[in-house]
Amino acid sequence: MRWRSLALIVAICAAVVAAVTIALLYFVQSPCGENEQGCIREWFSAVGSWVGSIATIATLFFLVDQHRQLTKASQRQSEILCDTVEGSCDEMTKPLIAGLAASLSFNKGPAAVRHLDIEECRQSLLRLQMLLSRETHDDFSHTIGDTGEALAKGRDTLADAIAAIKDYGGNDVQNLAMQAVQAAFVEMTEAFSAVTKYRDRIEKAVRVYRTANR
Repeated sequence: MRWRSLALIVAICAAVVAAVTIALLYFVQSPCGENEQGCIREWFSAVGSWVGSIATIATLFFLVDQHRQLTKASQRQSEILCDTVEGSCDEMTKPLIAGLAASLSFNKGPAAVRHLDIEECRQSLLRLQMLLSRETHDDFSHTIGDTGEALAKGRDTLADAIAAIKDYGGNDVQNLAMQAVQAAFVEMTEAFSAVTKYRDRIEKAVRVYRTANR
């Protein structure tokens, strides 16, 4: 709306300048002297220059305002992205805690209950994998913070841990060799650690972004 008002002001100014020029040339004693035809051309040329200058200034103001509006819109989108990724990381807290507790129990607890612990670990890993698969994490890495390496590490280690325990289940887990138990524990621990580091990286990146854009 304000640019319509500015355009109207520019048009009025140009009309006033043109009207004053015509009045001076035709209704007031001509200031041109003997070379009236050439003088009139010069007057109209000068008027055109003034009108062009006014239009140029108005265009510059318009472009500056457009740039400002686009910047604000981009910042709003970035803030929404930050909030979304932070929310996703908050959702990781519960499966991280449950998975870590279950993995410790799986590693140190009695063989008779390992099938319960491994199922808790599996569910936690699958939940974390689902949360990290969201495209918002990739968008955040590309537009706000350089978190791509930590994100890839989290995804890869989760996939490895899930693969390490995919064949474990039921009573078969009770009789696993200790070496297999340790191998699965290492994979799960690495996955949970990678996800924790990714969450810390996100927190730092969001803090840096918001500090720079206050």
